[in-house]
This record gives sequence, C-alpha cells and structure tokens, in this order.
Amino acid sequence: MLLVWIVLYLVPCIALAWFVGRRLAPEGWIRTTAIAGFAALLLVLPLSDEILGCFQMERLCEQAKEVQVHATIPVGEDLYTPQGKWRMTLAEGNPDEQFKNRFRASRVFDSYVRTENRALPTPAGAIDIRGREIRFYDAKDGRLLAEWRQFSTPGGWLSRHLDRPLIVHAQCAPREVLERTVGQRILPFAGPSKS
Repeated sequence: MLLVWIVLYLVPCIALAWFVGRRLAPEGWIRTTAIAGFAALLLVLPLSDEILGCFQMERLCEQAKEVQVHATIPVGEDLYTPQGKWRMTLAEGNPDEQFKNRFRASRVFDSYVRTENRALPTPAGAIDIRGREIRFYDAKDGRLLAEWRQFSTPGGWLSRHLDRPLIVHAQCAPREVLERTVGQRILPFAGPSKS
C-alpha cells in the first residue's frame, strides 16, 4: 500500500513542481534546482507532522530510559528455579507446561507486587503521544519498589493509515521493561531453599 501511495503521489508532485518551476524560475540550473526543491518539499509534506513529532518523541523518550528501583524483595524458588532462572520467562517444557508455569509464577508475582498504572497528561505537539507512569509497590506494606515512564504514538497523519509509524519510534520504554527483566530486578533471587 505504501509503495502504491508513493507512486501515486510522486507523479503529481513532480508534475506540479515541473509546472511551477517552468513558470517561475529562469532557464538553466536555477530552474532545475527550483523544480527539485519544490518536488522534495511536496514529497515530505505528508510526513511533516511526523518529522516534527519525532523530535518531541525523542525528548520524551529521554525521560523513559531507566527504571528507578527504590527497594527490592528477595524471593526464592516460588519465582525462580533452584538454579536461579526466572520462572516468568522460562521456556522449558511443552507449550502447555510453559503456560501453566508462567501463569502460576504471575500469580505469585502479584502476591508480592501491586501495580499502579496511570496516564500522564498528553503533551501538545505535532503528533499524538500517549504517556504512562507505572509503579510497583510492595503488596504487603505499600513501599514503592520501582517506577518508570513509557510513551507511545501512532505517528503522524500518514502513519495512522499504515501499520506503524514511518519515522518516529512507535513506543519507548526502559530497556528492562522491553526485555521483561524489571521483575527480576525488584524481586531478586535469594538463593535455593535449604532443605
């Protein structure tokens, strides 16, 4: 679809640039430069909001680089294997067994951690950017364990008609969130249980 759009848009842009350039610019390299410049301007016009929004998204993504860990709760084999592997992402066994293990581990995780997820005020800008602030609290005493921000966008006018943004990143969050390692950081392995 994007390729068809480019071809259907490219031809009229070049034709209009050539028409305007021939009318306004004198013969020679000035006319060629005017036609090329006007064609380039027309081509990037549908992406202009996303180009401007890209700078805004990058600035916000700077705020979403790190998970701030305030406290931890060491845990044992209810969330880790005896060898210290995190059960929430463990990929051993058949798919049904993996699902059951992850489900069990996520219920144990929820018994340790209470999650608070709130929307941040939407910043005004060239594109729609949504922000969320996520906080993990100790489920027993309410202590703040960790917090971070993440942002997402559908992109500009043109990108909203496609699967994902063309120029700007669709989302940004701390690396540990994207890699799903936050849980291991706030609930570190205390070691195998002593029998």
